[in-house]
Amino acid sequence: MRLIYANINLRVYYIIASKISTKLSQMPTASNKKVLNWFWIVLLLAFAYLQFNDPDPLKWAFLYSVLALLIFLHAIDINMRLGFLAYVLLMIILFILCLPDLMNWIQAGMPSLTQEMKATEPTIESMRELGGILICLVVSLIYYRSSSN
Repeated sequence: MRLIYANINLRVYYIIASKISTKLSQMPTASNKKVLNWFWIVLLLAFAYLQFNDPDPLKWAFLYSVLALLIFLHAIDINMRLGFLAYVLLMIILFILCLPDLMNWIQAGMPSLTQEMKATEPTIESMRELGGILICLVVSLIYYRSSSN
């Protein structure tokens, strides 16, 4: 039953992400895109900064910073399509590596990820990392799709 619930959640997240992607790719004005670019750059750099209290801060600060850099280069009209593609592939690999942790979290009864700031179980930290991977994957996919060929 819990596996069905998790599968439904993943489908809902996919539908939401695809609708956001569609809306963002249809944005008409350059100023809206500029604001969106700076929003993601600042947010991702804030994520990178907040990783320094994490058990593995360098890995996550690096991943968030690289995506912020790719978006910055895209914002100043440097074609980063290949960079976004490489980043998407990296996020897919990291997602696949987290699948066993996702199954462990589901088997553990899907404990709350936000109840405490300090992760009391290893699966909670893994699921939080999976959330970061999914954010980076969706953002990089959106930018990959919007990059010129």
